[in-house]
This record gives sequence, structure tokens and C-alpha cells, in this order.
Amino acid sequence: TAPLTATSFTEENGLPVKCTGTLRQDADGYTVSITRNSVESHSERLASLDEVDTWLRAHTPFILSDFRKHP
Repeated sequence: TAPLTATSFTEENGLPVKCTGTLRQDADGYTVSITRNSVESHSERLASLDEVDTWLRAHTPFILSDFRKHP
């Protein structure tokens, strides 16, 4: 399955912040990687889309519906 991605642009302390998220699915569940101004972080393995959405809301500016397939 192709990964889904999301991108946000915000400002913090007057400086631009770009945040990109990638959601991947494999046979064992889901993982999310987040790149925020070139610093990458990853979720633990998540068993369901509900867990993905909860993790996103707690750790990122994204919600699950922000993620889309690239053409």
C-alpha cells in the first residue's frame, strides 16, 4: 500500500514551520513518521486507525483525515 502524506505550514515565534507526516500500513499495523523543520520522529507501531488518530492528535498538528494519497 502506498503511504499517505500530509503537510502543514505554520509560524512559531515569527518563524515558518513546515511539518510533513507520512502514514504507512503493513501486515503488522501502522506507523507514522513526522518531519518538522528537517527533524524526523516516528510513532511506535499502532494497531488501528483509531490509535493512529489518537497518536496524531497528541503529537502532531494533524488529524487522520489530513492524510491523502499522492497521485
